[in-house]
Amino acid sequence: MNVKNTIILAGNEQAVIERWNEALGDSAIVSTAVSLQDLIDKLESIKPDQFFLDLKLPGLDGLSGAVELIPRYRTNLCLAFSAMPVDNEGISLLRAGARAYCNRYIAPSLLIKISELVAAGEVWLGASIMEQLIQRIAEPETRGTENPLAELTDREKEIAVRVSKGTANKDIASDLTISERTVKAHLTSIFGKTGTKDRLQLALLVKEVI
Repeated sequence: MNVKNTIILAGNEQAVIERWNEALGDSAIVSTAVSLQDLIDKLESIKPDQFFLDLKLPGLDGLSGAVELIPRYRTNLCLAFSAMPVDNEGISLLRAGARAYCNRYIAPSLLIKISELVAAGEVWLGASIMEQLIQRIAEPETRGTENPLAELTDREKEIAVRVSKGTANKDIASDLTISERTVKAHLTSIFGKTGTKDRLQLALLVKEVI
């Protein structure tokens, strides 16, 4: 018997909450929160596997409130939602610890898929955000020090970003339409160029740059 995830849906737009709830169907145990304090109370008492956070949640104060809230409940995986997603906003949320950043009106079938990916330990990024992260790796750091990832090829940068988000080799291979063996070969090259010894060190290095 499969154990259902516990999920809190945090937002005050009833149509959105109903849309999310309908998408999840019987696949999760769902609770709702209509304000920031309501959400905090339920995060403390229910301790859900995930919480869906609408950035328009009353009391949250949008992005600034979200980047303060999310790190406090890092083990309760956050999926953040916006009516009009913006790449820089998404990057800020991901750096704060959000595991996904989506349009609140995302297709129900994709919403389920993203929730499943997050439950499996992965991060969901839109294509434009992924491109932004890769570009940031390619640019020198603003502090004027040498970019430790500057020697990586474009493909290696793509793989480094995915590794920093916890994506497994088999999923990187699937995303990039290459074999796992090729992913491993790229990682060997990346470790050599960056002076890192493993995926954890590489992930920490990438997060420093972006």
